[in-house]
Amino acid sequence: GAAFPHPPAGVHGAAPSGPGGVPSGVKNSQVHAGVAAGYPVHVVAAGASSSSPQPGLPVSTSGGSGGFLQWCARVLGISAAPPDDFTILLLGQTGSGKSSFLNLLANFPSVMRDGQAIVDGQPLKDVRDMRFETDVSDRTVSQTQEATVYSLPMGPVRLRVVDTPGFGDTRGMDIDKHNAKRIVDCVKALGSVHAITLVISGRESRMTAQLKYVLTELCAILPRGARGNILVVFTNTSNPLFLNFDMDALNDLVEHEVAEERQIFIDNPYVLWERGSKNSGKVPNDAIKQGLLQAFAEAAQNLGKFLLAVVNTSRLNTEEFERLYDLRQKIEATTVQALNELENVQREKQELAKHKVEIKRAKNEEEMHKEFTRTFNGKRWLFKDADRHGTFCGVKDCHSNCHAPCIMEKTLENARFKECSAFRYTTTKLELRSTGDRDALCAFMRDKCCPFHTDEDGGTGTDYVTVARAPRAFSFLGHKFLADAMLQVPGATTCTGWSAMCHLENLDDFPRNVYVGDTSDQDTCKRCGHHRKYHYHDNKVWEQEKYTDTVVDNATRQKYLDAKSFRERQQEMLKGVEARIQTIEGVQDRLGGELVKRIRQFEGLGMTRNYALLLRSQKDLLEQHINATLEGDAHADIKALKDARDSLEAKLAVVLEEMGKTKRSNPLEWAFAMLALERSATWADVKRKFEQEALRHHPDKRKEGDCERMQQLNEARSILEKHLKPRHSSGFLFKGFSGA
Repeated sequence: GAAFPHPPAGVHGAAPSGPGGVPSGVKNSQVHAGVAAGYPVHVVAAGASSSSPQPGLPVSTSGGSGGFLQWCARVLGISAAPPDDFTILLLGQTGSGKSSFLNLLANFPSVMRDGQAIVDGQPLKDVRDMRFETDVSDRTVSQTQEATVYSLPMGPVRLRVVDTPGFGDTRGMDIDKHNAKRIVDCVKALGSVHAITLVISGRESRMTAQLKYVLTELCAILPRGARGNILVVFTNTSNPLFLNFDMDALNDLVEHEVAEERQIFIDNPYVLWERGSKNSGKVPNDAIKQGLLQAFAEAAQNLGKFLLAVVNTSRLNTEEFERLYDLRQKIEATTVQALNELENVQREKQELAKHKVEIKRAKNEEEMHKEFTRTFNGKRWLFKDADRHGTFCGVKDCHSNCHAPCIMEKTLENARFKECSAFRYTTTKLELRSTGDRDALCAFMRDKCCPFHTDEDGGTGTDYVTVARAPRAFSFLGHKFLADAMLQVPGATTCTGWSAMCHLENLDDFPRNVYVGDTSDQDTCKRCGHHRKYHYHDNKVWEQEKYTDTVVDNATRQKYLDAKSFRERQQEMLKGVEARIQTIEGVQDRLGGELVKRIRQFEGLGMTRNYALLLRSQKDLLEQHINATLEGDAHADIKALKDARDSLEAKLAVVLEEMGKTKRSNPLEWAFAMLALERSATWADVKRKFEQEALRHHPDKRKEGDCERMQQLNEARSILEKHLKPRHSSGFLFKGFSGA
C-alpha cells in the first residue's frame, strides 16, 4: 500500500510560536482583553484551509473557508462575529484527554474541510502552550499545570477555551486543591462562561473510586446554577453504542439529567493517528488511511454537535464559583478548627480521667490511714486526798483501802497496826449443820458486856455492848480458837458487828454459816492479805475512775495528711480541667453551628448536595491508592497515605457528628435540608422530592445506591410527614423501600 505519512505536527510538539507564547502570525492585540493579568491567554489562528471537498461532512465543502462560514450561518445561525466570545471550561480527570480535545477543537475548520489533506500529511496546529504542560509519560500525572485560556477565532465564531489541570493526580489531593483554586480564580477573572464541559473517558466501565472522586470534586466547584451549562464529552468513543460509562451515575452526581444533545462522543483522530503510525507496515496502510478519513469525518460531525450545544448555552456569571469555593475553604478551616478543639477536649478529658484516678487513689490512701489515733477506755486507781486518815497497803498494784477512815490514832509505828480492825481479828467461817453443832458451839461461848469503839479500832472504848465471847481457848469442827474469841452470825449482829448468844441460840435453819474471830493472826491484813509491815497511815483514799486515752501514730498520721493534701490539690486541678473542657465545648458548639450553617449554604449554593459524600469520595480514593500501592509492593511506605486517610476520617466524623446534632436539636430543619426543600414546602412537595431522591439513592433501584443516604431520606420524610401531612391524607409509600 501507499506509504503512511508522518503524524501531524500537533501530535508530537507545539506549533511554532512568536514572543510571549502567541503563535506566529497572531498579533498581541488579538489577545482577549477581558482576562485578568497573570493568567495565560493564547490566541490561535484559524485552521488551515483546503480546496479538497470531503464527503460525509456536515457542511458544504465547496472550497476555501466558505464552506465553514456557510455551516456557521446555516447550523449555528451565526453569520457575523457576535459581540462576545463563547467561553468553554474544560474539566476532567487526569488523562481523560482534555488537552487533546482542545487541539482537535482548535483545528475544527480544518478537520471539517480537509480530512484527506490531513491524512496525506497536512500539519495540524498544536495550540497548547508547552510552558504550562508537563512532558511526562505517566498518564496518572496531569500534563496541564495551569488553568490556561486559549482564544480560538473560527470565522464568525470566537471561542475562549479554558484548559484546566486534571483532577485525580496521583501526586496527592493537595495538587487538586491547588488546581481548584487556579480554576476558580481563572473563571472569576473571565466573568462568565457558557459551556462547562466534563471530559470523561468513554471506556470507563464503572464508577471507580478515582472517577467518583474526580466528578465529585468537579461538582464541588460548580454552583447549582451551572446545571444548564454542563456538556459532557466522552473521549475514546465516537458512538454511544460503544459507551461503557454509566450515565445514571453521572446524572446522580450532578443531580441533573444531561440532555442527549449535550452528550458528545469523540474518538480523537490525533490518538488514532498515533496508533496507526505504530501499526504502519504491519497492517495495510490504505485501510489505516480509510479508517482515519472516517475518524476525521465522525470527529467533524461530533465537533459540530459540540459547537452547536455551546452557542445554544446561556451565559453563566462566574461570581458564584468564588463564593462556593470560599464557602468550602471556610468549611475546611472550620472543620480543622473543630478537629483541633476535639483533640483539645480529648486531651483535657484524658487529663480529667487521670485526675479522677489520682483522686480515687488518694481517697483510698486517706481511708487506709485515717485511723492514725488509737483510743483506749478503761479504769484506773487514783490516790486522792481525804479528810481523815486511813490504813493503806504499800504493795505495788494493791489499791486496797484496808481501813479507811481509821479511828485509831494516826501513827508511823507499824506494830500498832495490830489494833486496827484490818489486822486485830482473824475470822474463820464455820458451817453449822444441825442444832447439835449449834448447841456445841453455844457451850464454848458466854455473853459478856464489853467496852467497844463502834469500829472496833484499838483502845478502850466507853460504849459497852453485850457480845458472845469464849472465856477460854477451844477447838471446834477442826479449828482452834484463842480465849476471848467472838461470834458473828450474819444478819443478826449488834452495832459492833459481833453477835450475842441470843443470836446464836435462835438459829433453827440449817446448814448455816457463822464466823468466829480471835486475835490469833495480827500480822496479816484481813482486807488485802498482805503483811502488816507494808501498811501505813495517810490522809488519802483509793478511788477507781473511768478514763479514755488517745494514742497518735505519727507516721500513719503523716501519710493521711499527705494523701489528703494531694487529693485536695488534684480536686482543684480537676475543677480547672472541667472549666477548660466547658470552655472548649462551648467553642465546639459555636464551631459546630458555623460548620452546619456553612455546609447548608454550600449544599444549597453548589451542585454537591451532600458534603459528607465529598469527604467519603476522598477517603475512598485514598483507600484505593493504599491498596494499589501495597499490591505493587507489600513493603511500600504508605504512612503519608494513611495519615491523609485518617485525617479525612476524622473530618468526616466531625461533619457527621455536627449534622447529627442538628438532627437531634432541630429535626424539622434537618429534614427540610436533607430533602433540599424550603420551609414553605407542602406535603405534596415532600412526596415528589422523596420519590426523586429515592429513585437516585435506593440500593434496589441503582447499582451505586447509598443505603445510609436512603435511610436519612426516609427519616426526613417521616419527620415532615408528621409536620405537614393533612390528617385526612391516605399517606404515602415508596414502593420497594421497607418502611418508606
